[in-house]
Amino acid sequence: MLPFDNRPWAKRVAAIVIVCTIVCEISVALWIRAEGPLDFSEILAFVLFFLAVVPPNIHILRSKRPIVQKDDGTASTRGRIAQGGVETAKVSS
Repeated sequence: MLPFDNRPWAKRVAAIVIVCTIVCEISVALWIRAEGPLDFSEILAFVLFFLAVVPPNIHILRSKRPIVQKDDGTASTRGRIAQGGVETAKVSS
């Protein structure tokens, strides 16, 4: 679904992005609230930003991308087949 979502470091990066998003949104909301009450437009901006960032990263955290061993010694990920291409890599035995 997203670029590089099948890399081994993708789940770690997705978790970091989710945590940083939540911490930053809380920090900015508290800072804006210290200046005055939160308006509807500010709350809506927080919700839309949250919905744009967090669900794709949750998808990466929940995805299971098994490596399928083929007869010719290559491996492919099942996620790329649905997108029209097959990613293959040599597997050392």
